[in-house]
Amino acid sequence: RITQHYYLPLIISEVEKLDYLNHIIKVKSEVDFLSKLEEYLKSAENLTNQFDWWMFSRLDETTDQVNVPYYNPIENKILNFKPDFIFWIQKGQDYHILFIDPKGTGRTEYEHKVDGFRNLFEKDEKPIIFEHQGLKVQVHLFLHTADTSFIADYYRRFWLDDIKPLFENLV
Repeated sequence: RITQHYYLPLIISEVEKLDYLNHIIKVKSEVDFLSKLEEYLKSAENLTNQFDWWMFSRLDETTDQVNVPYYNPIENKILNFKPDFIFWIQKGQDYHILFIDPKGTGRTEYEHKVDGFRNLFEKDEKPIIFEHQGLKVQVHLFLHTADTSFIADYYRRFWLDDIKPLFENLV
């Protein structure tokens, strides 16, 4: 089912070092996320059929201009956070854009990226609703990892180790 909703051609490699092909998904955390997504889409618990419409794509940082600016105190400058994947989901007049970024939890620079996202798309820890052509648009961010038990409490709501919660709150 993922091919019915995927926006661009998709190549996945289980080998991280693959120099002869460009624009291939080869980072382990990204491959793991796609595997979990494919399993979820095949499952009876799949909630995507409750939406009017949805599309999914990988964001290629070499060709796509989708990014979230954030302040990096280590470099003392504004950088661009480029999530790896994006969902567009519509149910009635509600339209959701979900940025997904699979990663490990060992490094903490994700906190600054999340803060940049929050400054643009949230108020009082709730998504800002943007009105556009009769639609109520909300933008969400999720970081995906193998195990969320190592995440600090404040940032826990942005982290997932399962696919189902991506869709549960939108249904």
